[in-house]
Amino acid sequence: PGAIRFLCELRPDVVVYDAIMTCRDIMCAAKVLKKPAVAMWTLAGPGAFATHSAATMLPLTLDEADGLVANFAPHADAVERINRTYGLQLCQGLPQPAGKVDSFDAEAVLITTSADLQDPMTPELAHAYEKDDVNFVYVGPLLADSTGTNRTADDEVLQRVLCARAQGRLVVLVSMGTLIVSDHKLNGWDGRSGGSCLTGRQLCHAVWGGTFDAFGSRSVEEGALLILSLGPKANPLGDLVAPPNAICVTSVNQQRILEAGVDVFLTHGGQNSFTEAMMYSTPVVVCPGFGDQVLNSNKAVALGVGLKVDRPQGDCDTEDVVALKYRADVCQALLKVCAEQQTFLTAARRCAARLRKTGGISSAVRVLLSVAAGGKSREGIGLSGCSPKPGPDCALSASHGAAPRAGV
Repeated sequence: PGAIRFLCELRPDVVVYDAIMTCRDIMCAAKVLKKPAVAMWTLAGPGAFATHSAATMLPLTLDEADGLVANFAPHADAVERINRTYGLQLCQGLPQPAGKVDSFDAEAVLITTSADLQDPMTPELAHAYEKDDVNFVYVGPLLADSTGTNRTADDEVLQRVLCARAQGRLVVLVSMGTLIVSDHKLNGWDGRSGGSCLTGRQLCHAVWGGTFDAFGSRSVEEGALLILSLGPKANPLGDLVAPPNAICVTSVNQQRILEAGVDVFLTHGGQNSFTEAMMYSTPVVVCPGFGDQVLNSNKAVALGVGLKVDRPQGDCDTEDVVALKYRADVCQALLKVCAEQQTFLTAARRCAARLRKTGGISSAVRVLLSVAAGGKSREGIGLSGCSPKPGPDCALSASHGAAPRAGV
């Protein structure tokens, strides 16, 4: 009811919402009010959710979790009451098959990658979305061009990058994302996500140490320029000593630095970071922590844009033996990507060209304006024309009208 009141007060021409499970109330409110809606999906295509724990419901099977939800009396009563009051068709259980989400009930679903770079869908999942008539529109990354923006003198990191580029120095950017350096109990600083023998802290220290081993120099102006985004922890480096040619900061404007020019980007492989790296033709070394980062690390190798160093699994590494081996592997991967940079750079440029063909922000704006002007009409506004045709492993379908399924 609150979402309905909000939209009634706002009176939008089109509703844009995040489809990653958190804005289903807005989606349903738009449907009740007959407002056209556009969903945003920032994972690597509609098939990407199958690898997320929220979709797999491990250690339960999806059928077991579906039964628990559907047979939970308070939930069942609430779903029945909402359907009766608002004329919706919410389902009692969880979305089926595995990997399906119930938040694509919109005139268009904007996918922030290209059709050929998305994660594959199972035949069952592709059929389910095709049956629901979901309209996936591959618009690519929504990155604003910073050309002409005010690069002020006090933006020290960016100025150092630009200076290093002008001097012909190697520029290396390192970021392990935001979650692994956070207090998240499973995926954070002290967590061992996915059964890893390394905590987030050990993983980051091995990554940072491997970078110092590969490129550390004895003076500020000597060798590569290292940019490390360390996160908000107090004294995140611990006993590690950064070399003089390293700039270690809490956070950086990653897009602007990649745009300025980076020779190799050591990344955790999160979807946004991976896509930004490809958009700016940047070779990568991916050190995944969990989730879609693992898929993106495999994708980097398959696409020929970089190398990966898998997070070690097993018993707790209490004596840092595994961490030291991991640190050495990171060092070797960085040196290899730099030694064979032209090969990786050529592949990254091909990916950038494919992403740019999707249109980015201009394509997304065109879709939004068309939906706002014409409601759910697709004929005549050519939404599917905003993205390339999928290959045999890419399941692109046009879709709207899926009955959302209520979850917990």
